[in-house]
Amino acid sequence: MPGAGQKPMREWLPVLRKIQESGKMIDITVEPEDVLPLCENLDPEGVIMHCNAPSVEEGEALLRQMEKTCTARRKSK
Repeated sequence: MPGAGQKPMREWLPVLRKIQESGKMIDITVEPEDVLPLCENLDPEGVIMHCNAPSVEEGEALLRQMEKTCTARRKSK
């Protein structure tokens, strides 16, 4: 688990994939810039991401982008 001064969550992808492969859920706190790379590289099933967006509008835009990314990822399976 990264903490202060550690790499951003998107750089923990090998560890996160290993967790998913073991059948466990992932519950992480991420920065807004980590959300889409994680959505693109992880199975959206069983992933909970906590994120604080700078504004309501930016948060809503990020949610729309996440939905598109996750939907596209599910269809490509």
